[in-house]
Amino acid sequence: MPAVSENQFDSLDDLFRQIIKITKDWDSVWYRGVRSANFSLVPKVLRSSNYNENIVSVEFRRRMRVEFPSMKTDFDWLCAMQHFGVPTRLLDWSESLFPALYFATMPLSKKLNSSTIWVLNPFALVELVRCGEGVIPTQDNDIILNYSGYSFDNGQKKGVGKFPSPVVPDFIFSRLKAQNSCFTIHGSDNRPLEAQLADMDIDDPILYKFTCKNRFISSLALSVNLLCGDPSILFPDIEGFHKWLGPDSS
Repeated sequence: MPAVSENQFDSLDDLFRQIIKITKDWDSVWYRGVRSANFSLVPKVLRSSNYNENIVSVEFRRRMRVEFPSMKTDFDWLCAMQHFGVPTRLLDWSESLFPALYFATMPLSKKLNSSTIWVLNPFALVELVRCGEGVIPTQDNDIILNYSGYSFDNGQKKGVGKFPSPVVPDFIFSRLKAQNSCFTIHGSDNRPLEAQLADMDIDDPILYKFTCKNRFISSLALSVNLLCGDPSILFPDIEGFHKWLGPDSS
């Protein structure tokens, strides 16, 4: 059976029902929401061949050291870069479905294409990466530190695995806590996660893609907007206030 399964949904109830069915035996569930079914599971730093990951990472660390004196590891720096929109090899996930629904539909001012929710079994990915004994690695795990160092040494780090590894970070920014954030971090294979898993034959899929049917997209967005209310729920920082002001505040 393929490791990736593609599905559609036509209501929130339909989405909930399908997720509950497929994840009933999982120990943990991670979610990622995107505004288009065409968006692959590849981190921003790998979306352009003209971007020098090493130079940008090293320069960010060098220039921002005074702003973040408590940062200790390469992973800490990747988190800071990700937080402020600098491309990294981290891909955002959440242990909660709500942030995924938000990012799949908001803001209402932008035209939606095909809102999509990705659902990942992180423990099954751990087994593929072999980065722990049935435990999702934290940011101080040696394998995660090795993956992180890949960004700062121009890809010369030895022993970096092929598959993206799941990692649960310390909540060093309030937004990480508010969004129940977790990450996958890409290794030596730059292809999207779904492409890396596509040809694998395993007992059950570990990655599911749920795409909203066109006729339900507007209703989905309005429902999520109603549930969200104040964006500061997910953005308890200055960006949250900006989102509260609305799309015309720029």
